[in-house]
Amino acid sequence: MKKKVENHKYIVIHNIKNLGRQIIKGETMPVETTNTADTANTPQERSYQRIFSLVGFLTGIARSAGLFLFGIFLGLGIVLRDPPPDKKSLAIIEKLNSENESLKLSIKKQEEDAKVPVFSTIKDGVVIGR
Repeated sequence: MKKKVENHKYIVIHNIKNLGRQIIKGETMPVETTNTADTANTPQERSYQRIFSLVGFLTGIARSAGLFLFGIFLGLGIVLRDPPPDKKSLAIIEKLNSENESLKLSIKKQEEDAKVPVFSTIKDGVVIGR
C-alpha cells in the first residue's frame, strides 16, 4: 500500500514538473489508435468474425423490430383502454340523436290522437220551415 502511494506521488510530481514544459514546447500527448476488431490471421478466424458480425447485425435488427412492435402494442393498449374523448362524444351524440327522433315521433302521435274540437261547424242539422 505504501509503495502505491509513493508511486502516485511520483506520478503527480512528474506531471506537475513536465506540464509547463510540454505546453511551452507545444508538445502533445501521444495518441494510440487500434482497431476494435483484431485482424484475423487464418480463414477460420475470418469466418468466425463474419458469422459474429452477421449475428450482431441480426440481433440489432431484432432489437429494433422488438422495440418498434412493443411501442405499437403499448400505444394500442392505451388507445383501446381509454379511447379518446372524441369517440365517446360521437357515441353520445348518436344516442341523443336517436332519442330525439323517437321523441319527435311520440309527440306527433300525441298530436294526432288528441283532436281539437271544432265549435263553428254543424255536424247534423235539419232545416225546418222553408
